[in-house]
Amino acid sequence: MLKKLIPVFIALFIFGALFAAPVQVTFKDTNAALVTRNLILQENTAYPTGTGIPVNQQWIVQSYVSYDDVIDPLDANANTTGDDVMITGQTNSSFGLKFLNNGYWGSSATTYNEAGGAGTAFQGDKVYVRIFNSTSIATATKYIVFTALYTVGTTTPQSIQCTPTYAWSPWITIAPVADQILTITSTPTGQPVWVNGAPADPELVTPAEITNPTEGDVYTINNPLYTWAPVSYTVPADFETVTVDFVGTEIDTYLYKVNVNGPDGYAVTHLLHGGTTDYVATADNEAELLGMYEIAAAPDGWHWAVNPIEVVAGGWTQTSPAGKATPGTRSNGAKVAYVLEKTIEFVLVENPPEYDVPADTPTPVGDVTITSTGNLDLVVVAPDAPALALLPNLTAPGETQIIGLTGTGTVDLTFAVGVGTWYGMLYVGGVWYEGVPFPLTPGPGNITFTGVNFDAKGEVVFVAKEGSDPTLPVVLSSFTAVLTAQNYVQLNWITESETNMLGFRVYRSETSELSDAVLITPIMIGATNTSSTQHYSVTDNEVVVGTTYNYWLESVDMGPSTFHGPQTVTVEGPTTPTLPAVTQLGNAYPNPFRASTNINLAVKEGETATVTIYNILGQVVRTYNKTQGSHTINWDGRDARGNACGSGIYFYKLSSPSMNQTKKMVIVK
Repeated sequence: MLKKLIPVFIALFIFGALFAAPVQVTFKDTNAALVTRNLILQENTAYPTGTGIPVNQQWIVQSYVSYDDVIDPLDANANTTGDDVMITGQTNSSFGLKFLNNGYWGSSATTYNEAGGAGTAFQGDKVYVRIFNSTSIATATKYIVFTALYTVGTTTPQSIQCTPTYAWSPWITIAPVADQILTITSTPTGQPVWVNGAPADPELVTPAEITNPTEGDVYTINNPLYTWAPVSYTVPADFETVTVDFVGTEIDTYLYKVNVNGPDGYAVTHLLHGGTTDYVATADNEAELLGMYEIAAAPDGWHWAVNPIEVVAGGWTQTSPAGKATPGTRSNGAKVAYVLEKTIEFVLVENPPEYDVPADTPTPVGDVTITSTGNLDLVVVAPDAPALALLPNLTAPGETQIIGLTGTGTVDLTFAVGVGTWYGMLYVGGVWYEGVPFPLTPGPGNITFTGVNFDAKGEVVFVAKEGSDPTLPVVLSSFTAVLTAQNYVQLNWITESETNMLGFRVYRSETSELSDAVLITPIMIGATNTSSTQHYSVTDNEVVVGTTYNYWLESVDMGPSTFHGPQTVTVEGPTTPTLPAVTQLGNAYPNPFRASTNINLAVKEGETATVTIYNILGQVVRTYNKTQGSHTINWDGRDARGNACGSGIYFYKLSSPSMNQTKKMVIVK
């Protein structure tokens, strides 16, 4: 039986040293199970058998050496990988696959003549065999391979039965390296695809296919009107073809509007949104509308109350849709298109008359006369005052007047006042001047300020305090009595400065006579004696519903006490507060002020209002938003960042759908 077999063809030559004799190893398969033949017939049911098979029909059989005891796979081009080496010198004529008529595997063998050359197998090396499904490895698409290695023994020829000891693997496909495709889809479709935070190059929109994407690249969908799940996709190191679907959920949109109002036909400039009054500047983001809006020059004889006007972040009024929550606070999934608005208004103000005041010349101004003395001509500008009535009748305690002066130099200023005891002070260029005499008693007479260093510093503030020293131990800016939610009475007062104060006492009476009042603070409320604003509060809980009470505040110092009040409160059950009939802006008190001032305003039912404080350059300093009702704003003289504002003139403006009012106040330090 064995004599009929032709030994298998793969010859491997192993040399123990250079120029050693080749070792011939012959593999065969005479197993009655015809394992090798049956594997071949799986790929070619008509594979020829017999001794006379033509060379061009014989499939390739190839032998290999492994140097790490592992049979490494072939790559996509049928080349060895790892440290395996193909044994060269084999040809189709001598190593083609032939089966005998009975199905046994056999072939002739030839001697390998490249002793010691590349691919040579030496005694002790590990070898194995592959059979390819083609007459050329280059055209083969599959192969079978030993499942175990054979160790080359002696240098004498060796004949090895390949099955079942070494056996064959199943057919293995030689697959070319296929392109790996990243497919990006989106819902909705047609969305721009970005790579690593920038548009893809060339540009891509969904659905998009990327061939062999780069490891580590991050793909996203760029459409800010949606939130996307997943947020991004990063190409992994072992990337294989995959489809990534980005699902978009619509998010809220915002339309911001700035209503730029003013007399018709004036050009307004802005970095991005200029126009002609009246017009509306719109954007889908707040930042685009912020900044200065500057209107063209006012006509002769007029000036703008505030120019430029700055639009700052925050404080927008939601005008659409009605009934929706504040933007950013909703929890449902429906998209909402918000409209948020602000209104700025340029107001023309007629210029006041100007008066040249020659040196040493007194000028009558109503009940007060101003005289400048020195080598300087001053221009007197009294805002909102007619000719020859530049100063009001300063007969009430704490009256002040702002007088606009232009020019430079050091001058003496004299003010003539009426009947009474007068304490005069002058504020200019950051310096307080005390009038001489101080006090002027009895009036009428002159209060003179000498050596006033003017140097074109702007307005002069003249304070004429009638009847008492402006530097009293306490400067009280507010004393109020309000009913609490528990039907108690809360007394609140604010001091702007305190000097040599002992403290405060509170009295109550059911009549309007102080002599009938009883002390409700048996322990004196201690004073702070500071020059900054202080807030005090006392609650009277011994009151009866249906009763009207009057309250007085006693300021106790080293000298005689001063009483403030009365403040009247009727204790009643809970009632709905009466809303103001109109929206209007009250006066700031005190004005001028050092540390803080109170601004009263009323906002009628259904409206919201904004109070904006501007400096003399028209820059926004502080903004307050108020709903319907009566309010008091306490401005501490600081901007929105908490920085103290300097001395000078400031404007405060009320803006609401039904009312726009602008007034002036002064900080003196």
